[in-house]
Amino acid sequence: VVMVRPNSVPKTSSGKIRRNETRSLYLNGKLNTGKRAPWLQIVRLWSSHFGSWLRLLVRRTGGAIRNVYVSTITVSTAAVAGVLARMLSGRSAAGVAQAGARLILGASGRKVEVGGSENISKDGPAIFLANRAGDFDLLGLAATLRAPIQVSDANALLPLSGAGRFLLDPLVAPTQNGNSHPAGTLLADKIKKSWQRGHSIVLFSESAVGVPAYRCRFRLDAFRAAASLHCAIIPIGITGTAELFDSNRSSKGHAARVEVGEPLEVAATDADHLVELRDRAREAIGKLLK
Repeated sequence: VVMVRPNSVPKTSSGKIRRNETRSLYLNGKLNTGKRAPWLQIVRLWSSHFGSWLRLLVRRTGGAIRNVYVSTITVSTAAVAGVLARMLSGRSAAGVAQAGARLILGASGRKVEVGGSENISKDGPAIFLANRAGDFDLLGLAATLRAPIQVSDANALLPLSGAGRFLLDPLVAPTQNGNSHPAGTLLADKIKKSWQRGHSIVLFSESAVGVPAYRCRFRLDAFRAAASLHCAIIPIGITGTAELFDSNRSSKGHAARVEVGEPLEVAATDADHLVELRDRAREAIGKLLK
């Protein structure tokens, strides 16, 4: 009979004695060797992970500080630019709101790259057709398009925060007969009035976010309005705006992108031609997204 300290005899996870290991420890004179106290093992485990815990704490603290900074910049910029835009009218109001969007993205370190800006006509307003990539599509377009714009549908503001909606609300085209979401000929009238005021108008796809380009829904009235106004239709492909303000992503490693395609000329107003033109616009957007 050998008297040993408590917990010296090795056991399995179910509490059975590990006989072979016990025999080996006894023959080697290690069966009664003292073991560290549990609290020492806990301290050792804690100290070995202290560096990882410290880095995690610093990262979370830095993220919280950054979120507060971005929120402060967004709210203050939106308040000043939004009020100023409401004091102005027409192209000047749109320019102030778009400048506010650029300032928010720049100050918060968020990047929206733009390509094909040379395709934006300098001869006059155009109609932009864009897919839906995320909640910040309108913010990205307002910041990157170097032309006064208005958006046809107020629903484009809904995914934004209160500050974002206040800033970009002046970019929503005026209502028609009290209807901010016009259908049919009301949409064509809304486009014509914005165009006559010198604004290019943005029409987002009526499909859900992330829907492939070939399934993007655009009303034929927009193409009919373009034909009557003799203005170009310009396809736009948007990517990356869903993660633009994602706090889990590094702003340095992620950039949204706005790609402007070549203008599509409208030659006729018959239904067959307009349907064909809509298909061409979808195809062009699809190429821009690749």
